[in-house]
Amino acid sequence: MKDTIFTRIQAKYDALSPTHRKIADYIRQNYIEMTYQSISEISQKIGVSTGSITNFCKLMDYKGFQQLHDELRQVAKGEIFPLRDIQDSITTESLGEGARILQQVLEMNIENLQATFTDHLEQNFTAALTQLKKARNIYILGLRSCYALSYYFYFMLKDIGFNNVHLLSLGTGDIFDQVANVRRGDLIFSISFQTYTQATCDVTAYFLKRGAASVALTDLQSSPIAHGAKAVLIAKNATSTFSYVSAITILNALVIGLGRSDQDKTMRCLEERKALLQEQHVHLM
Repeated sequence: MKDTIFTRIQAKYDALSPTHRKIADYIRQNYIEMTYQSISEISQKIGVSTGSITNFCKLMDYKGFQQLHDELRQVAKGEIFPLRDIQDSITTESLGEGARILQQVLEMNIENLQATFTDHLEQNFTAALTQLKKARNIYILGLRSCYALSYYFYFMLKDIGFNNVHLLSLGTGDIFDQVANVRRGDLIFSISFQTYTQATCDVTAYFLKRGAASVALTDLQSSPIAHGAKAVLIAKNATSTFSYVSAITILNALVIGLGRSDQDKTMRCLEERKALLQEQHVHLM
């Protein structure tokens, strides 16, 4: 068996003090989230001192917290690689065959939606609406697989008359040129899920440095793009099949909420868009 923090905890658990057992239990249950937390944040979560965490690390035969933290990042990197969920879904026998796959995936997505709707999300959803309504400019950023979500949100906001919305892209490699004039009063709506795209984190941090606000759509409160955000919208992916169903549901709700905030304007914009599409014969019918 490979020697890891988990095997070391198992071997020494019975001999641990109550404080060290609290730390061990936290690691077992939250080791992925820990990779985005500092020792101070972890100590606050557990309710123990940073010194106790350092002593625990040494008791587990690590030089200190940083060595343990580095190991957890390697463990997490192997487990949360986005394609791994797709690989597991394809190879697992529990999903069955044929139409049974469809039924199982539908059931999993229902679980994801149920896990997503929490008091925390309700409060942050209201805060997100407030921030989006008052922003001078809204910049939407989601890269790699999250680009589909960012484009969808951008498209829908344009449809309901938000002419102050901008879609950021890495396509030409000039993303920082696109946001050179960002200042207080502007807002970035960042979308990123494990294993968090570096550029999304960097651009979000740049907005905060310039005094702009941020709203994050992500999967953990400890996500890098959640730091400093005015609202953090947590879209759960509680099942083994990777899915953006919860995320796109939150985006749909935001569009409806923003549209209802000025119904006359929204309806006028929709009618104008409908007339334009008909004039240009965009749709078959």
